[in-house]
Amino acid sequence: MEGQELVRFKDLSDDQALKMVVLIYNVKPELWEDEISRSITLSEYMALLKKRHSKYVKNSGIFDLEYKKENLKKWSDEDLLKIFNALDSKSRNYYEMTAGELSERENAVRIMRLTAMSVIVKELKTRTGTRAAMQVLGQALTVALSIAISVI
Repeated sequence: MEGQELVRFKDLSDDQALKMVVLIYNVKPELWEDEISRSITLSEYMALLKKRHSKYVKNSGIFDLEYKKENLKKWSDEDLLKIFNALDSKSRNYYEMTAGELSERENAVRIMRLTAMSVIVKELKTRTGTRAAMQVLGQALTVALSIAISVI
């Protein structure tokens, strides 16, 4: 994940990375798909924060946050595609051209949805029978996620 879709996250300072995770943590999901995407995103970014080996990050208390964890490996392909499609239709509200005009919360929701979609694509890629179309979607999400993170 860190090598492709979330490469920009490791370029953030510890302060910016913590701020991003806290912003996502503080998003109160209104829709079922946002609750799932929030869980997926927090798991991904927490794993990346652990890789930093920074005393500042370790002493921040960020790892004490409690949230529901989703295990996508137990989900069926159909369920993964269902959540992907739900997130895709919602994320279309946040086009690249409007990234600079989004509030912090809107940008956090955008990052949350794009990251979750990217993780879902990665999970589907690792499974047998995955379609080539998922690779194209993954590349498009990489670009969108990089733009969203650069706004922070």
